[in-house]
Amino acid sequence: MGYDKCHVCESMSENMKRPNGGGYVLTCCLCNREYCQTHKGNHEPDDVCEINHKTYYRNHVARIKGIFPTLESKEEAMELDREKNSKVQNRSQYINGEDGQKGC
Repeated sequence: MGYDKCHVCESMSENMKRPNGGGYVLTCCLCNREYCQTHKGNHEPDDVCEINHKTYYRNHVARIKGIFPTLESKEEAMELDREKNSKVQNRSQYINGEDGQKGC
């Protein structure tokens, strides 16, 4: 959060050849870009901007890591990361003998 430029305002100003207003911005949890209160998603939580995230994801997923088409897909990815980290930690504890058993 802070004062910077909204990506929607920036895009609109480029298309309309007008300067944008800037102002207080938040970072979208799906596309990881900054947006202003004017361009906050209407049917989403406060931390999502109004763009079509499914289209943005489809067009940019190969080039930009850490973007998501929906809140559900972000939650699924976070759950998979938690499971993966848990397995890595358990394996590390086993190898180091921290679980009370003999390690490798």
